[in-house]
Amino acid sequence: MKTTKTTATITLLIAAALAMAACTPTAPTDPTTSPTSSPTATPTPTPTPGAVATPSPAPVPTNQQEAITSAAATIESYLVASFDRDANPELGESYVGSFLVQGSQAAKLNADTVKNNLEKGWLKVGTPSTWTTNDAMSYASPSTNAATGETLDFGTAVVYGCSDNSTWDITVPAGQEAPAIPKGAFPAQWTLIYEQNAQVWLIQEQVDLTGREGAPTC
Repeated sequence: MKTTKTTATITLLIAAALAMAACTPTAPTDPTTSPTSSPTATPTPTPTPGAVATPSPAPVPTNQQEAITSAAATIESYLVASFDRDANPELGESYVGSFLVQGSQAAKLNADTVKNNLEKGWLKVGTPSTWTTNDAMSYASPSTNAATGETLDFGTAVVYGCSDNSTWDITVPAGQEAPAIPKGAFPAQWTLIYEQNAQVWLIQEQVDLTGREGAPTC
């Protein structure tokens, strides 16, 4: 039991660290194109208890590239916010809740990560992971509002790229062994949905593409 529990915990940490997105995308026409760098997010000051991080508003996307670019900016902001959450576990899962689709895989990962960090006493130190978008592989598709039936032509963004976690480590209480988390740049895929009322992108899924055929080269 001890080995199984430890393996599951490390798997959870790796999933959160690499911050990937899961979906079943249409095969890109040119997956070999080199990734293009997105602006690096700047770490925010240490948040106070009760604070909540929120995604920045984005205009309604009118074409695929607008959707990819603004969704990627949300990913960068989320990497900063989730780093702050992991550096200050007492902030709780609600700290980054405004970035996530309620009830989604990403929301569950957020809750599981906070629970694990609080139980283990683990803290992140350093600076947030950075993100590089692969525009050639990323794409946007229509989304439908379940309540109104309204369709938005570029309301779903599937963003491929690389997440680099080499800028942070995990500290553990005395007597514990730090988890062995792979370091470097790893292929990632995120699925985001555009929320028209708030005019923000919300993260639905994250998944690690390491070792998968057709994944971006990092």
